Amino acid sequence: MRDTGNQSSKPIHPSPNPAALPNAPEHKADDEVKGEGSYSGTRDYQKSVKAYLKHADVEKDARDAAPDSADEARELKKAEETGRKPEAKTERRSRGK
Repeated sequence: MRDTGNQSSKPIHPSPNPAALPNAPEHKADDEVKGEGSYSGTRDYQKSVKAYLKHADVEKDARDAAPDSADEARELKKAEETGRKPEAKTERRSRGK
């Protein structure tokens, strides 16, 4: 995102870290399938998402993440459109990202 010099005066207070919530992910040494991902990583992620949705104020987090101004909203929309362009995806892949 381009720095326009307009810093938000709104403090960001995210919901608690899902890993710190009850039912935090467990890691098992015998579940070592790796590659594009891992079974344990998928389970941990799913547990974290469920914990977040159960314990966090999702609506408040969404409101806090909303753009502060019309200029910021336009900038975010432009960045999204740029990221959706096929040539942008190809360029990121060629750089290894």
